[in-house]
Amino acid sequence: MPDLFETGPAGWALAAAALVGTLGLALFLGALGATWRQCYRVSHPPRVASGRDPSRVGLPWEPFAVRTRDGKRLSGWLIPPPGEAGPGCRRDGQEPGGGQPSSCGRQHSQGDGGEAGRSGPGGPALVVMCHFLGGGKESLLRHGQYLWRAGFGVALFDFRCHGQSQGYPFWRFKLDLDLEAVLDHVLRRFAPHAPRLAVMGLSMGASAAVLVAARRPEVQALVLDSGPLVLARDYFDRLFSLTGLPAWPCHGLFCALFLGLGGFQRLSHLVRRAMAGFSPRPALFIHGERDQVITRENSDQMFELLDSPGKEYWRVPGSYHLTAYALHPQEYAGRVVGFLQRALAPAGPDGRGKPASAGAGPGPPPPEAGQPAVAEARAAARSEGR
Repeated sequence: MPDLFETGPAGWALAAAALVGTLGLALFLGALGATWRQCYRVSHPPRVASGRDPSRVGLPWEPFAVRTRDGKRLSGWLIPPPGEAGPGCRRDGQEPGGGQPSSCGRQHSQGDGGEAGRSGPGGPALVVMCHFLGGGKESLLRHGQYLWRAGFGVALFDFRCHGQSQGYPFWRFKLDLDLEAVLDHVLRRFAPHAPRLAVMGLSMGASAAVLVAARRPEVQALVLDSGPLVLARDYFDRLFSLTGLPAWPCHGLFCALFLGLGGFQRLSHLVRRAMAGFSPRPALFIHGERDQVITRENSDQMFELLDSPGKEYWRVPGSYHLTAYALHPQEYAGRVVGFLQRALAPAGPDGRGKPASAGAGPGPPPPEAGQPAVAEARAAARSEGR
């Protein structure tokens, strides 16, 4: 066998091969390290915790903490429906602009609180909200305001590794465990009167909402804004293009880390199956037509998979990712509240839902307002072979 240090053609060839191999290994490890750092950076934004609580926007609230099945402690707020305040409800807030201190469970802002959340044959109506990546319960307070004023209770919480919740940086998607724990807490809180439950998920939170709602019959309706993510490969291809890394070999490593190690490819299949399994319960889909983060085609697919006569789809012209509320706050609140009033209407003596009070909060949009968007979504899905 030729020696590495021997002279002659054989020794020089072996030395060259060793040098090339060493350089190749160094380049590969460098690319792996750079890709790993970018994966971590884009998937683990800094925690958001400004110290605000619902009393800062004039809402009564109860703090709660739950522990997930895998041991993570989560932080949350319960904004009880009007008339349903518990002993832990706090009254230390004021309306913005110098209003009167809040009174737990009683409407004190402009307008009359709706009847949607008050106890009745079907229990109080409650919306559990799931925030987006990098957000937290504080980022959902603006939704909590219009929902509570329409008569709904609202549960807000921080997913693991967000806000005030525990958790180390994670790769695999386990947010469904967090939502399961919060739903269990809400059901215990209102026992023995089971609440009429809906879950609202934004972006990343929409995937958790769909996964859990399909296996929890207590969830009667879904509201999904800018999600869920099902076209995972397209999403991570676009995400990689923003990293500035060279396509070779980093692109393959980047996608492998998320789709394989992170489990997002499998998650896409599970979310599709769960959306079909949520049938025939209703869902409201909200998606910006210019969304380039989680594109509208994701919601198109989910809308087609759901077999429900009560499903609705609002495709928002000119809206990007999670910007529909900022662009059209009144219409957004009206559509969400109107949908939830219809979906969570208490059952009458004949077992059928009864219409919600016409004076409860923002009114629903005209029935025909969403039909062109629905027809367009169906046509687009069929033309693409879905």
